[in-house]
Amino acid sequence: VLQSYLDSCHAIHGEMGRYLSQGQLALSLGQLLVVHGALPWMANTSTSTTTANHHPQKGQQQQRDHCQYHLSMPWLSPDEQRQNDGILPSEWIHALNNFSTSQLEQWRLHFDDPTDGAWATVGGFQSPDTPYAGLLQYGMGWLPNDSNKEKERIPTIVYSSWVQNGMPRQFFSTTDGNKQRNHLSLVQARQKEQTRQFMEDAQLQVILTGHQPQGDLPTPIRLDDNDAANDGEPPKLILACDTSYSGDVQWFYNNSTDQDVVGGRGSHAVAEVLLDQCVDTGSIQTVMHHGVLSNGQAFESTNLLSAEHAGRLVSVPPPDTKRPWWVKAELNDDRLLLSTAEGYNVVNAIVPTY
Repeated sequence: VLQSYLDSCHAIHGEMGRYLSQGQLALSLGQLLVVHGALPWMANTSTSTTTANHHPQKGQQQQRDHCQYHLSMPWLSPDEQRQNDGILPSEWIHALNNFSTSQLEQWRLHFDDPTDGAWATVGGFQSPDTPYAGLLQYGMGWLPNDSNKEKERIPTIVYSSWVQNGMPRQFFSTTDGNKQRNHLSLVQARQKEQTRQFMEDAQLQVILTGHQPQGDLPTPIRLDDNDAANDGEPPKLILACDTSYSGDVQWFYNNSTDQDVVGGRGSHAVAEVLLDQCVDTGSIQTVMHHGVLSNGQAFESTNLLSAEHAGRLVSVPPPDTKRPWWVKAELNDDRLLLSTAEGYNVVNAIVPTY
């Protein structure tokens, strides 16, 4: 068994090596971007966080003067990163994939080299014994540190997340009992605007991601205002699709028809995302998801790009609860599928459209 596992991890002949050689850190398809995690500024959620400004270079008419995001490449030295300030989103995506390709080539070249120790015991973007250490570290959430210091988060699109404590809390105001603030914090507002500005500059409609667990169906996040369609702006949508712990979902209002066994994906839940994209322009006309929920109930959403409520905080939460609820889908039978969460403790509810 051990030898079979080692063979599968071989850089050239193993399934892992062949799989990674075909992959990209960021896949851009027209107005769709596919990444595993979130954009780099989502790695930091502390209110004390400051984010470097993105200053467009002369002649880059695509960028706005007030753009406020930083396209981080943490494997570079500080001087090298400063030299890359102002790059376009398309150039940044290209740099990410070039970095990945070059690191994988180093892995293939040095896979069998003897070392004095395992990289995992030291970590870091640079290692004399591990020429491909940069890619290993970029896939982690934090830099190695002295045990007496707070760990430093890495601005990586692999491990950053759109979710905080189980929900996309960066995109809605906090609550105090039944009183909900009608404004975002400064950090929340900045992160939302950074993401919206990046998508506009990159000419994106949809960012499709995995990390991190979202219950038993994907979580849509709408970045445009409710009246954006009236202003002629295309809708902007993030769809986070990690359903690793589907079997742990609980149900409010006892919507459950067959409560699943807690733990893992369970025996019922499966979800599929369908996108309708124009092959000529790259524009996306519809995004919907369908499948079977953790309680065994089949579901099908309406178009997430034109839905009135999906991808936003519910304005009329279920009674007898003070928790925030997110609209995950508007169902074809005129009901809403809601979700609330604390960490990995996810609760679903299906209610009439209000």
